[in-house]
Amino acid sequence: MEAAAKAHRAAQEKEKSELQREQEAKQAAEAKAQQAEERAKKAFIKAAFVAHAASANLVDIEDAFLLADLSNVTVADDGKVEGVKEAVDALVKAKPYLVKAGGGIVPPGGGNPPRGGAGDPGAQDKARASQMAAERLGISAGSTDTTAIATAVATAVAQVLGNK
Repeated sequence: MEAAAKAHRAAQEKEKSELQREQEAKQAAEAKAQQAEERAKKAFIKAAFVAHAASANLVDIEDAFLLADLSNVTVADDGKVEGVKEAVDALVKAKPYLVKAGGGIVPPGGGNPPRGGAGDPGAQDKARASQMAAERLGISAGSTDTTAIATAVATAVAQVLGNK
């Protein structure tokens, strides 16, 4: 029975004209390109959101991304993302519990910070991590250009998605 079904499908395929096969191939390619474009736009939006959410000192950026109203966020053809800052600001206003209190730094083990420390015990680690991330993304360390950061992160994400 299964062999007969395969034979029937093969006979139908032979009956299709060359034009029909080309049209189907074109439609499949267009659908695949549209999906890739949507994934890239989402990556650009997420990268811009992460940059703005980090500067807003949010507790959990992944949860904040899921909670945020991103319906007014747009991505231009050049990759510039607009509306993310407003979305983050609206989220912070609507859900203030998502913002870290007092900078969010808790020393390991709790309690008082170590003696002789200059405040934040992880500042050197953070600075080094920031520098390494900037080098990987090809941007200057300490950059506040969110468009450049978002573009670099989206490019890295697109490369990772392209390898899967």
